[in-house]
Amino acid sequence: MRKLTDKQIAELMLLAKKAKGNGEPLVCVFKDFSKRYSLSAGSVRNVYYKSLKAGKGAKRGLTAKSVVPFTSEEEKQLIKKVLTARRNTTSMREAFLEVASGDEKLALRYQNKYSNMLKKQRSTVMREILCQKRISEDCFNPYIDKSNRERKSKLKREIDDLIKIIISKCEKENRELKRKLILYDKLTSYPFESVNEIKKESGVKQFFLSSAKQKVKGKVR
Repeated sequence: MRKLTDKQIAELMLLAKKAKGNGEPLVCVFKDFSKRYSLSAGSVRNVYYKSLKAGKGAKRGLTAKSVVPFTSEEEKQLIKKVLTARRNTTSMREAFLEVASGDEKLALRYQNKYSNMLKKQRSTVMREILCQKRISEDCFNPYIDKSNRERKSKLKREIDDLIKIIISKCEKENRELKRKLILYDKLTSYPFESVNEIKKESGVKQFFLSSAKQKVKGKVR
């Protein structure tokens, strides 16, 4: 992220003060500010709290609450919940909101911690990925880049389409086999004279059918 100017930081502090006075969540301020200057909301949040610690918000009565750090067990549970949620959702944002039960402020905190763990606690994340892979091959792996995930998804779709074609072909073959079995059943359940009549009738029908096909092709005039 590019460094914000003192003027931009002052603007951010002013917006934060107004939001607090109106009882609005700071997460909305971070989002609006990030869109205005083409930044990520998480980065704007980090600048805001870093500036508060440096005393830049004191004049406006802004103070930062002390953040309680995650315990080791909470970190493991966070990774587990996020990976599980991401497997069942279409985006990381939806996954964080699901884990945070819809609380956007908490979801943002989880997102920041998750990003930090991916960079600095890879072994913890990989252990959870391996644990989940024992349960399901669909386990989400954040270390696989987007292009690889897209190729994997495309391959899965192609395999699914092929399975559908094979099933459809088998169904047609089964229907034809059942038709022949029914005909065979009829042939073997009638007296000999009736069998001959059925054969004759079948042969006549086949003759007219083949003649019609040949006529269409121009072979019969």
